[in-house]
Amino acid sequence: SRPIVDERGSTSATLASTHSPTVDSDSPMARAFSKLEIFVSTFPGKMTPYQENETISGFEELKQTLIPTLQFFWPHDKLKVTAILDESTYSNDHEKDVMSTALKSLFSDKVPVNMKFNPLTNMTLYRSGWHLQQLVMMWADNFTEAEYIGFVDDDTIITSAVKPYDIFDEKGRPRVIAKAAADGVKDW
Repeated sequence: SRPIVDERGSTSATLASTHSPTVDSDSPMARAFSKLEIFVSTFPGKMTPYQENETISGFEELKQTLIPTLQFFWPHDKLKVTAILDESTYSNDHEKDVMSTALKSLFSDKVPVNMKFNPLTNMTLYRSGWHLQQLVMMWADNFTEAEYIGFVDDDTIITSAVKPYDIFDEKGRPRVIAKAAADGVKDW
């Protein structure tokens, strides 16, 4: 904290410093942060023919919320993303390739985006939608080799700069700082 000094020079209160702590690039915290990968399971929709070109319905939440805020607030040299799409949505490899290209194009060229397709397509056993998304997140180590995985929804909005000390402590151990939405949903 630093003192608040009025125009006469008297100290009346203290104000929390807005100075961010410096993180040594070789510290356990910085090393852990560099091993973190963002993991998002998304449903962009099916491909639909549009005259001679193929278009993709969907990706709207991803395009308008997560991607712009992630690229704005996350350190560019540390941003790595794994995106999971449902294999059952696409009927052939061409559709998967088009979808992968379309999703990667939403990110800056400097962001490594690892595209994977979820093979769990038995709707009787795994169900669909939200339930399948939860299962995929518990099964995330099958889609990435990252040491640390940061789960986000495709409609997540990051509201401030992300720093290593926001996610890891001085020894490189993950922190958990969470706040549930105040929208009255009891499942949260």
